[in-house]
Amino acid sequence: APEPFKGRRVSPAVMHYTGPGERADKTLLVCFSVKGNRSLSIALAPFLQHLDARQYDVLIVADLWATAFRSGVPFLGADIHEVVRSVADLAFLRDYARIRATGCSAGVYPAMLTGRYLGAELTVGFNGRFPSERHLATLIGMYFNCWRSARRNREARVLLIHAMNTRRDAAFARRLGRLTGTS
Repeated sequence: APEPFKGRRVSPAVMHYTGPGERADKTLLVCFSVKGNRSLSIALAPFLQHLDARQYDVLIVADLWATAFRSGVPFLGADIHEVVRSVADLAFLRDYARIRATGCSAGVYPAMLTGRYLGAELTVGFNGRFPSERHLATLIGMYFNCWRSARRNREARVLLIHAMNTRRDAAFARRLGRLTGTS
């Protein structure tokens, strides 16, 4: 049977999908899309249909400006830090029993920062990587932000997953894992 999720737009780049049941009994999945898209490396409908709508609700934050979240998200913030704080300040997040964060590709970076900021019980990154541009200062800043968030919330579990044949994603996971103590 189809899972009965209902979508509500929180802002132009943010959708909140809810199913039946009380939020206090559910887990909210805070998801960050791939660069320049609203998807999570899988079409939204099959993704939602593989979740139990009575156990999970989903918040999807899209990278509409295709800047890997570095230029922020419309109506949430002009940079990654404002986006993280804006997501954390959404009043309905406090209604949930548990929060988990996830990101795909460029969405892994904001998912890691947001998951740790919120004290999520688990953050999962799929095929994560930093931008392909070789701006050393930008990359150092992103690594530093990940390291700092890991130091502030050492208890947060982070799992970085990548395909075996994607060297860039594997290098990202290896470097970030060493730096932040993630697996």
